[in-house]
Amino acid sequence: MLELASLTVDCWTLDYTVVSWSIKPTVENIADYTFSVWRSNSPEGPFKLIQGGLVDTFVYKDPSVNLKHRWRKYYYKIQVDPHNDPHYSPWIGPESRQNRPDTIASEIIRRNDLLLQNFVGIDAQLYIRKTWGQRCCTCWDPIKQRKRESNCPVCYNTSFVGGFFGPIPIRINFSPSPEMIRQANFEQHPDATNAWTSNYPQISAKDIIIEEGYKRWRVVTPSFTQKRRVKVHQVLQLTGVNLNDIEYKLPVIGTE
Repeated sequence: MLELASLTVDCWTLDYTVVSWSIKPTVENIADYTFSVWRSNSPEGPFKLIQGGLVDTFVYKDPSVNLKHRWRKYYYKIQVDPHNDPHYSPWIGPESRQNRPDTIASEIIRRNDLLLQNFVGIDAQLYIRKTWGQRCCTCWDPIKQRKRESNCPVCYNTSFVGGFFGPIPIRINFSPSPEMIRQANFEQHPDATNAWTSNYPQISAKDIIIEEGYKRWRVVTPSFTQKRRVKVHQVLQLTGVNLNDIEYKLPVIGTE
């Protein structure tokens, strides 16, 4: 059986991404297998089939991505489909477009992961916000191209059905939240803090983080520490989700 060895995603133009993969040395007839390319905006999926039936092909140009969107991320998987064994379908991935870390960057990432896992990190769930897909049938106005209402339970204020991709378990270190009171016409209790985590998964503004105890945070500004354009550390500015906001109805694994 064929075994996949590597997967890379590159981009040299705004017209397409280049997905390339390789296989381990084999005596099998490669023509007896086909390859399928799958893509998602979340490293945990769900993944959508982009191209199937590739025979003796190890490079695919994906022209259906919007590379002009600065913060949108794409993750790819490759699947092997043998003609004579439908139950054997190995994967490789997910992989996204990024520079490869050198040995020093890899060691920084390893130490950050070790610190989070054993000393300072707590369990949390990351919900990556959808920026494309099926528009909400409840609140989206196709004529005016905008939302008609807020706190929509179908899209969670994103205008896309489901609102967020499935939760990704992460380890994260939160700074203590300052206990502040603002006195205006009424008393306000602003809720904001900072946090840091490792380089994976990559976090964007407006993503939602749910920590232990089901406290919910909205990412305001993510920033990164890089070594030669490789992200090794993420620092997040967070604001607490208001108890009346629709994001508080996002399902949490283990409570349903």
